[in-house]
Amino acid sequence: MINDGTKEYFEKLKIAEQFCKGNIEKAKKMLSGDFKDIIILKGRFSDEDEEYYGFFMTFFSTVFYTIRYNFFVIANYTVALHNPPFDNWQTFYSKMIKTTLAEDYDKLRDEEYNKRFIESLNREELISIIQWVETNDITGMTNLFCKITADVLNVRKAEVDIDFEKTTSLILYENHELNPDKRIKI
Repeated sequence: MINDGTKEYFEKLKIAEQFCKGNIEKAKKMLSGDFKDIIILKGRFSDEDEEYYGFFMTFFSTVFYTIRYNFFVIANYTVALHNPPFDNWQTFYSKMIKTTLAEDYDKLRDEEYNKRFIESLNREELISIIQWVETNDITGMTNLFCKITADVLNVRKAEVDIDFEKTTSLILYENHELNPDKRIKI
């Protein structure tokens, strides 16, 4: 008879395997925390005319070269000023959610910006982002996301503060119900 701990391990291994394109060795490394397949890019932005302020957070899969999740929020100046993207992703995400609870929050506007943000990234840029993370090239990422944010907002120039961290799809699955089959194709 299999004990509960062993059963749970193999259930998690089966899920991790889906995030690793069936690669059992990578799935085992994911379970042990030695293989982190998700890059979380966190950013705070403003435009040069100071009409727009806000945040974005994007989860990239380094296995499937896809966006797993994206969240783009316009915020007021004070909220943006006091919430740089340097906290861990859970804290930053909580602050973004809090922004959406404001009385003047415009969900439809942000959904449109979120859609534009995703559409503005192509596969080559995603590969570059993954390489920049591996080499800790914040400048390359910042330049790209200044351009993307300006395009999304339809402004001439945007400023972006950016940070990133890595995690596993399994952690996102366990804590945020990330479906292994849910990917935003780019």
